[in-house]
Amino acid sequence: MTTRFFDTYANGVDPMVELTEAEALARRRYVTREDGSPTVCRRFLEGRLTTIIYPGWDDPSVPLQHFRAMNPNVPAEIYSVASTDDAGPNWRIWYVEPEGVVSKIVHQYFDTGDRLVRMDERGADSELRSYAIYRYDEQDWLIDVTRYSPDGQVLSIQDA
Repeated sequence: MTTRFFDTYANGVDPMVELTEAEALARRRYVTREDGSPTVCRRFLEGRLTTIIYPGWDDPSVPLQHFRAMNPNVPAEIYSVASTDDAGPNWRIWYVEPEGVVSKIVHQYFDTGDRLVRMDERGADSELRSYAIYRYDEQDWLIDVTRYSPDGQVLSIQDA
């Protein structure tokens, strides 16, 4: 199995920048990718494994089973296939605790300029917990992020 090294993990908006093994190890911050069944990416910070990543799943059951069998003692992220509609790309991420339990599901929506415009946070039961709207100015600078409760009440506004 071949291991490839990248600067960071990207699920479809930005291309992943490939590094040599020497470059990655010197940086101490990188992502590896091993294509197999299933494909597994590993995120390293300061040279330590911090996250297992499974790209390209619309149903998390297979990667969850693989992750639980590995028992790596780090959290995991399972990414759905990036889909694109007239508004732009979007995908889901299942966040998994080291014990193998899904803690939340995040659905990210981007516009056609690849800017994050909305993010829904759901519980493991898929129940909407909150959502956030991202606003940008004419130069594509983030203005603010407003987080809402499921019923539309403002929970917080964070200026950029």
